[in-house]
Amino acid sequence: MDSQLIEINSLTKTKGFQDFKVKKEDITEIFPQIASIIPSNNLTSSEKNILNKIIGSYEKVNLDIELDKDEFILKGHEISEFKSIKTQDHARYLIYRYKYNKYPELKIADDFPPCIQIEPSSICNYRCIMCYQIDKSFSNKSTGYMGYMDLELYKNIIDQIEGKVEAVTLASRGEPLLNKNFVKMLEYSSGKFLGFKINTNASLLTEKLSHAILSNLEIGTIVFSIDAADKALYEQIRINGDFEKVMRNISMFKEIKEKYYKTSNIVTRVSGVKINDEQDIDEMERVWLQYVDQTGFTKYTPWQSSYQNSMNNITTPCTELWRRMFVWQDGIVNPCDYDYKSTLTVGKVTESSISSLWNSKKYKTLRKSHLASKRSAESPCNQCPMT
Repeated sequence: MDSQLIEINSLTKTKGFQDFKVKKEDITEIFPQIASIIPSNNLTSSEKNILNKIIGSYEKVNLDIELDKDEFILKGHEISEFKSIKTQDHARYLIYRYKYNKYPELKIADDFPPCIQIEPSSICNYRCIMCYQIDKSFSNKSTGYMGYMDLELYKNIIDQIEGKVEAVTLASRGEPLLNKNFVKMLEYSSGKFLGFKINTNASLLTEKLSHAILSNLEIGTIVFSIDAADKALYEQIRINGDFEKVMRNISMFKEIKEKYYKTSNIVTRVSGVKINDEQDIDEMERVWLQYVDQTGFTKYTPWQSSYQNSMNNITTPCTELWRRMFVWQDGIVNPCDYDYKSTLTVGKVTESSISSLWNSKKYKTLRKSHLASKRSAESPCNQCPMT
C-alpha cells in the first residue's frame, strides 16, 4: 500500500458547499453583527486590538478592498459556528479564531497556545496502515508509551486553560473512547470552551456515550475518522475496523441527536486521510452526508515511519509551533504528533505550567531554528513534510 500513498490538499464538503470558499452573502449577512460588537472592559488591550482589526477587515471586504496579512474574516465552517453561538460570545469567538488562524502565520506566541490537543489514551484498538500505531516499538505495551490519562491530570489541564484557550481537542496517538473516564472528562469540560472537538474512530461509540457527548457539549465538533465509503477499502486501510458496525454507530448518533438534542449546535464530520486514488470525495459525500454534517479528506503525512523517512530540504517553518500544543496521556508536552516518541518534548504538565512550557526555552529555541531556515538541524522536523 505504501507505494500508492499520495499527497492531497485538505478538502471538506458540507452539505453542498466547499469549506475553503467564502460566499459574499455570508459576509453581508454577518457584517452587521460584527460591526456592532463593542469590546468589553474584560478584554485585554491585545484582544481589543484583535477585535477592532477584524471589524476593520469586514469593513474593507464590504468595500471590496484587499486585506493585509494581519487582517482576518471568518471562512467556511467558522461562519456556521459564529451564527450558532450566543451573541454575548461573538467577540470571544472572533478573537479565538483570529489567534488560531493568524498567530501561526504571523509567528506570534502568546501566553497560551491557540489550541491544546489532549490525549485521553495513547492506546488504540486499530492498526491503520498510515498510523504510528503500526510501529511496534511504540505501540507494544512493554515500550512504556501506552496508557490512559488520569482524571485528576485532565482536570488540572482544564483548570489551567479555562478562559485562556478556546480550542481543545480530545485525541492524538490513540482512541480517546478507550479511557474509562471519558464521560467524566466531558462533564468536567462542559460549557468551558467554544472550540471543543473529539476525534474518534467511532468503533466504541455507544448509546450512553452518544448521550454524554451531546448533553455535555453546547458547541463543538465530533470527528469520525473514516477514510472510505465502502467496506473493502475501509477495512483495508483501518485494520481491525468493522465498516458496518461503524456505520451503525454513526447512524445511531445521528438518530439520538435528532430525537433528543434538536437544538444542539454540535457539528458532526467524517474525515479521512487521503492515501490513494481509490478514495473519492464525491463518493464520501454521497455515502456519509446521510449521517453527518461534513465529509472531508486531510493531507497524508507519513506518520507510520516518522523516524525512518528520508530527510527533506523543507525550510518553511512549521505553523504548529505557533498553533498547537500536544499533551500526552502521561503529561508529557510535545510540539507535534509526527514526533510520536517525544524526542522534542519540552517538559511535563506535572512539573511545569502549560503557559511556562509554551514559552519555555526549548520551545523558543525550536521556533527560532525553524524561523532561521535551520529546520534541517531538528529531528524529526527534517523528515516531516508538514509546513
